[in-house]
Amino acid sequence: MALWTRRLGIFTVILAIIGAITAYILYETDQTSRLRDRAFIYFGDPSVTPYPPNQPMLWAAGIAVGNAGNMPARRVSIRFACPDAPHSEGIQDPFPLAKWQAAQIGSVIGIKQGLTLQGCEIPIDVINDARNLVKDVFYVVEIRYIDGFDLDTPRLTQVSRIFYFDKWGGQSLGFIGPHNCSDDDCSK
Repeated sequence: MALWTRRLGIFTVILAIIGAITAYILYETDQTSRLRDRAFIYFGDPSVTPYPPNQPMLWAAGIAVGNAGNMPARRVSIRFACPDAPHSEGIQDPFPLAKWQAAQIGSVIGIKQGLTLQGCEIPIDVINDARNLVKDVFYVVEIRYIDGFDLDTPRLTQVSRIFYFDKWGGQSLGFIGPHNCSDDDCSK
């Protein structure tokens, strides 16, 4: 009887080890699935349009946002701003300068859905000052949402850009500051 009990004990320990390994594998698989399938919001390059086209009085900077995930993003809120500052100040983080506005958006961004929203209206005088290196003009956007797996933890994506102008009249948008991030990469 003692031999049988000892073998049963060894078998029970082996089953417990196999069960623990299986539970760990299932946990890791679940975490991988959550990362793969959750909503993941990103910002694309904003559309920048002089308006009205013939004699611009302002530049309209749109917000290009998309969901690359396999779940809808819910409870979505987007805020944006286009602050400016004297070029001589050498601003490296424009987020503190922002006078935030709320973007008009529904509360859900669907699976693999992309949207372009109305964003900033930058007066042409500010753009001309930036062209002449008198001012720096920035474009900052932030989105908060939940991803469907964890209803208590809001997700965050931020982008912070600066308008660059060259002496031939060209323009581009560069990244600036620590607010080009998503989720845990964003500073709290």
